Amino acid sequence: MSHPGQTVQNEMWNRLRKTHCPVSIYLCNGVKLSRVVITSFDMYAVTIRTAGETHLVCKSSIATVLPEPRKEIYQAPAIRHQRTPAPTTPNNIPVVTVKRRPIKFMRDEN
Repeated sequence: MSHPGQTVQNEMWNRLRKTHCPVSIYLCNGVKLSRVVITSFDMYAVTIRTAGETHLVCKSSIATVLPEPRKEIYQAPAIRHQRTPAPTTPNNIPVVTVKRRPIKFMRDEN
């Protein structure tokens, strides 16, 4: 028989399992299991993986489960050549600037 709160719990465990989100688990005896990944669960136990090892933890011994905050990866914006505004004269008349092509030098062939 399914308890009403069991579905919420199953949704949480299932989401943590599917996303491979690292979690911190605090046990009732005060032990903290840091950065573990939920691999599977059932009605009475949770299987976790940490540092390449797999452990079985009874749900009755779990006090708190805290998902680790996701660290946003900062990506620097692409460097774009920004146009600098044209300087203006005191009368707010725009100054026209002309881009010139580079001068090509001819080689001396001897």
